[in-house]
Amino acid sequence: MSRGAILVATVAFLSAAAGADVDNCQSGISKGAIAIKGMKSAYLAGSGGDVQGDKLSIRHNSGFSVLSSCEEDWKPEAIAQFKLLGKMMSFTVDLSKVGCACNLAFYLISMPARNSNGDYNRGSNRQGQPPYYCDANMVGGQWCPEIDIMEANNHAFQATLHRCDPAVNQHYSFCDRGGCEQTTRTKENAYGPGSEYTIDTTRPFDVDTEFLKNDGVLSGMRTTLRQDGRQEIMEHSNCNKAYLSKLSDAMAIGMSLRITYWGGEAQTMAWMDVPPCGGAACQGSNAGHAVVSDIQIRPGGSVDRELVWVIWDAKDKLFGTIVPNQVVADDEKFVALNEEGIAEWEGARHFLRQMPRSVVDAQIKEAKGAQSRQEGSNLMSTDCDDSEFPCDASLRRETSYLSNFLKKYSPLSVALPSTTWWPIHIVLFVAVALLAGASATLVVRRAVKPRLGAALAGKKEPGFQAVFQRASPSRAGGVFGLGNSPISPSSASASAATPSSAKKTAY
Repeated sequence: MSRGAILVATVAFLSAAAGADVDNCQSGISKGAIAIKGMKSAYLAGSGGDVQGDKLSIRHNSGFSVLSSCEEDWKPEAIAQFKLLGKMMSFTVDLSKVGCACNLAFYLISMPARNSNGDYNRGSNRQGQPPYYCDANMVGGQWCPEIDIMEANNHAFQATLHRCDPAVNQHYSFCDRGGCEQTTRTKENAYGPGSEYTIDTTRPFDVDTEFLKNDGVLSGMRTTLRQDGRQEIMEHSNCNKAYLSKLSDAMAIGMSLRITYWGGEAQTMAWMDVPPCGGAACQGSNAGHAVVSDIQIRPGGSVDRELVWVIWDAKDKLFGTIVPNQVVADDEKFVALNEEGIAEWEGARHFLRQMPRSVVDAQIKEAKGAQSRQEGSNLMSTDCDDSEFPCDASLRRETSYLSNFLKKYSPLSVALPSTTWWPIHIVLFVAVALLAGASATLVVRRAVKPRLGAALAGKKEPGFQAVFQRASPSRAGGVFGLGNSPISPSSASASAATPSSAKKTAY
């Protein structure tokens, strides 16, 4: 072979080798390229796992972020931004070796974080998180919106949306730590290890998450777990439209994908998996590897413009019936706040909930299933042992009512002259204290739903709105420890970390 031929062959070999290095991207922070359908190129940055084709095998105490280019170090411009509003993200997961007190998290965050000037911020005291990290629990020192597509082990699956206060220059000052979540734990035999469950976690299953939009605004999230022709659907109907809309800007700009595997003692993960889990810790054989594969971005998130009002009271013989539009349009027969209302129809008064027509049947099926098991459901009102006080869910309604009352009336005493009117000060103080005590007693006794007649009689008064005001569901925290109060700077300073604030710790 001539020297020229040898030179050409050598150059070709070196070029091929260099190309292979770029494709594999196994240097610096990069673990390797991963195939994600719907993306031109994707690379995983992090440690604690192995990548092959479209498959990530991840070990306990590990974490990865998706980059759009092969990098030696963290560059904010290289962090892939997923614009999923009106689309679907899907993947296959194997959690057969991920036991109780462990958490495989697949989630979106508005990373890279920015400072108040709008500049990229690497952060300081990041608690083991990568540069530019942020989330809704301020893990790593910086706030930003977060959507937990999956937090799961082989006994429990949970999906949670976390909104934040409005951003200034894409910098966030506070977020809803607890978020608005839905879990498989509320449905018997829906999810767990064994063939008796709809989703048998001893084998891989698919996760589809649709981000519904309406006029460019996030209007819903639908999570579907699929396996062998069976499925479990989470409609996230407990997340109202106002809450969801606060995530629209972040989703339109783009959010980064993070995959982590963490967990420790049983109490660390009790917010997610107790029950059915108990005292087991995430260690040893209970903390085996997990596999995430076949990540796809697909068209989806179909716009569901037709909203209907459904009778949503387990004691109502018309439970699940869609109320006609002409009734809803009649101010004398119908009144509502956000997604809850009351209507006079068919000779009776009914509590209603608004939802897309396409999900009504699935919601009714889930609610009736919970009722037949004599379990409380977050989808419907069921009476418990005390016939005077319906027990479903809304302790938050009473706490919101109390909060509104104090805001409305406590300033009166401040405005009165401090010398001449001191007897009125005392009277107002005593009145407010008595009413506060009465409301607190109602909360303790699980008084969640006002009498229908009283609600209708006051439908044009401020109190009517307060009755229906709802705070976001929460794993922990909030007034009386039952839910988050509305987000504000004052609540931010007083807010204590939820159990999930330890999440996604150092890798």
